[in-house]
Amino acid sequence: MDTTSIEEHKKLINRTFYNNYHVRYFVNPIIYLMYLLYYNYNQDAGYLHSIWLAIPLSVSFFYNLLSNIYARGMLKRNDPPEKINKMLYRSHLINNTMDILLISFLTPFIGGITSPFTLILIMEIIAVTFLFPNKVVLLEITAFFMIQLTFIIFGDNFNFPYIFELLLYGLVLTMIPFLTKTLLTPLYVTNREIIELDKAKKGINRLKRKKQQLEQLHEITSEIVYSKDVGNILTFIVEGVKNVLNCDVVLLSTFDKGENVFKRAAYAGLTASEWDVVRPQKVPMGDVDKLLREEFKITGGYYVPGSYIERVSTSSYTLTLEDKEELQSLRDGNWSPSDIILFPIHGREGNILGYFTVDRPENRRIPGEDMLNELLVFINTAGFAIQNITNYQELNNLYKRIRMVYAVNEVITKLSGEEGYLNTVANIIKNSLGYLNVAILLREEDHLRISASIGYDVNISSDVKLKIGRDGITGWVAKTGISQIVNDVAQDPRYVKGVSSAMSELAVAIRFGKDNILGVLDVESGRKNAFTSHDIELLSLVANQLGIAIKNNQLFQQTAKLAKTDEMTKLYNYRIFRESLQRELSRARRYNHPFSVIMIDIDNFKSVNDTYGHPQGDEVLKELARIMRKEMRDTDILARYGGEEFIIILPETKKAQTIESAERLLKAVEANQVPMLNSPGKFISITISSGVATFPEDATEDEELIQAVDNALYRAKKNGKNRVELA
Repeated sequence: MDTTSIEEHKKLINRTFYNNYHVRYFVNPIIYLMYLLYYNYNQDAGYLHSIWLAIPLSVSFFYNLLSNIYARGMLKRNDPPEKINKMLYRSHLINNTMDILLISFLTPFIGGITSPFTLILIMEIIAVTFLFPNKVVLLEITAFFMIQLTFIIFGDNFNFPYIFELLLYGLVLTMIPFLTKTLLTPLYVTNREIIELDKAKKGINRLKRKKQQLEQLHEITSEIVYSKDVGNILTFIVEGVKNVLNCDVVLLSTFDKGENVFKRAAYAGLTASEWDVVRPQKVPMGDVDKLLREEFKITGGYYVPGSYIERVSTSSYTLTLEDKEELQSLRDGNWSPSDIILFPIHGREGNILGYFTVDRPENRRIPGEDMLNELLVFINTAGFAIQNITNYQELNNLYKRIRMVYAVNEVITKLSGEEGYLNTVANIIKNSLGYLNVAILLREEDHLRISASIGYDVNISSDVKLKIGRDGITGWVAKTGISQIVNDVAQDPRYVKGVSSAMSELAVAIRFGKDNILGVLDVESGRKNAFTSHDIELLSLVANQLGIAIKNNQLFQQTAKLAKTDEMTKLYNYRIFRESLQRELSRARRYNHPFSVIMIDIDNFKSVNDTYGHPQGDEVLKELARIMRKEMRDTDILARYGGEEFIIILPETKKAQTIESAERLLKAVEANQVPMLNSPGKFISITISSGVATFPEDATEDEELIQAVDNALYRAKKNGKNRVELA
């Protein structure tokens, strides 16, 4: 309300106030003169009676005078209209009370209640009825009768006829409040000053409500601009709606594009336990659309009677003429607990961002037009706030995704090929997106193995292998290549339990190219329905990066392995043998441990090549390598020395133990048969000769040790082959 409106209210109060007092300035002397004339006419007047009358009249007069002066001061100080209004109300009450008390004390001296002068009391009671509640009127009437009873008990006019008249008079006075407001209301509302005063009161109430709305809008705007707490902003909005509508409960639901549902976002008027029940609820967009019918529309929203909710659950339902007439009568009637008042919140592009639902409105009636128009301010503010919140969340999520993808890419670029880099990637994904746990499973032939994980129990994750196409959701994804969201793992029979607190799961295939599935990126959450299509898009991007890195790492490892191994036998090559010999020599010297070397040569290998061909000779080399891997220890280092010669390093092994190993290998080769390539069902037999040398017993340097074992092998060949000789 602007300054002009406030000044008009002040003038109205000023005029009403002074009219009241001007009347009293004239009424008081008139009452006094009527009393004197009445008693002079009856020749019963006396000075004592005049003094009794003059004292209360003077008190009333001076009170009015002081109130008048005080009111002038309030107007000069520009006091709020509501404050002046309260003063006017109080002044009326005191004036009427003094008048009624004055007449109550005078009644016994002016001829009792049968005197025409007591009509003034009836007029005062009627005035009090117009201005004040019935309980005030009844208190005034009670005061009058108490005073009359006092005079009867302690006076000399005790008689039954008078008591009967008093009771009859009391009945008339008691009926006045009810008859006045029923029969004389039309006359009452024609009083221009009272109407204007009532308008002033309503205007003041609107001013208060507007002021409260402006304050709340200011707080909401401040929260939108300065606060990063989305919950605070939404709470301010729902509290504002609750105050405007003066209802018991308001719920705000916001739209989740990923799931295409409305989720509870804020509330006002519920207890914490009630909110815990309501909060998990999700309302599909389709269910809300069915309620947004033109027939249900009110200013800014929709009113749907409870009896119609089930009827319109199918979009094909059409409201009949009788339905519409019934709907209008329900709209004008009392509120039912099953009714819905829904206020959609629209974004800048007209899309629905959310909606308010209201329960138990003021007076159990649908809010009026004025109130709904005021509510539109909050709805528009809510739309602006939610749009900003949505934009902020989307930007924040985008920033998190970009930062995570960048971090993963940086790790892959810098650490790919190093041990444990996949664990670093899993850790980044978990910390960036807040998942319960993350696992990277790589394909090994027909099963998946957990190569990296975070959030799982170490004992579980280290040895888990899942059969592709059979075990778990990840096994299904590895077979089909289709990303999979499981909103509730307890309801999916494919789920393999890893963490007891997991409620939902998302698995994405790790690919290199279109059809080459290298593994699965798997994440879990402690909430049901935690994942959306946004998560699939993001993790698919990360999985593609991982696919390239893993493939490159596999190629790197294959290349490194080729650089270390003999292509035909898959044993270490000569270079790795020399490096291993140097390391073992240094270690043996440092810890004063022995180690041994066995050099092997295939007997009569040239004749195998000449008789059966070089491909058959290659098969003999491969078969010998296979037997060596089978018979020797995992800690032994097996290498192809060159041609048909092989060499074995046995760490921390004395000569006697080495001789046993060499003899065992000799017998295993002799007992084995090599299939012939061009003659199925036929085999050839081979034997080997071996030499053994031990550090430091036979040599202390690498070249010396190789020379010693080579000499031992030479003697084995010279002494008849298929035997072991010592250095």
